[in-house]
Amino acid sequence: PLPQPICRLWSPFSLVEKCQVKSKQNDSQWSIFKLTFFRKEGQDSSFYFATAGENADEERNKWVDEIIQVLSNLTLSLFPNFELSVDPVPGRVATSTRIMAGYLLQGGMNDRASLVFC
Repeated sequence: PLPQPICRLWSPFSLVEKCQVKSKQNDSQWSIFKLTFFRKEGQDSSFYFATAGENADEERNKWVDEIIQVLSNLTLSLFPNFELSVDPVPGRVATSTRIMAGYLLQGGMNDRASLVFC
């Protein structure tokens, strides 16, 4: 039987990284990277991918760069246009002692994200 495909939504709480693999065989023909999805509850999920052939490193680097770009675009799309603020808001005493104000992306239950202004 063929393995079942894995479908996964992109998450802003993800990390892609190049991996070093030690092998007794000629590992210059293989390049591996890992994609990890961090979760607030339950276990994080990691998936490993490999490219093969003479240009394995170049192909892996392209995949890693593209995934990094996708994750960056996804994360930025969740924030409205804004500027960090360090000045107090006139007429609001509670803002006179703040260090800075801006948006924070929090991971939530069931792999949901919340955008909080603080």
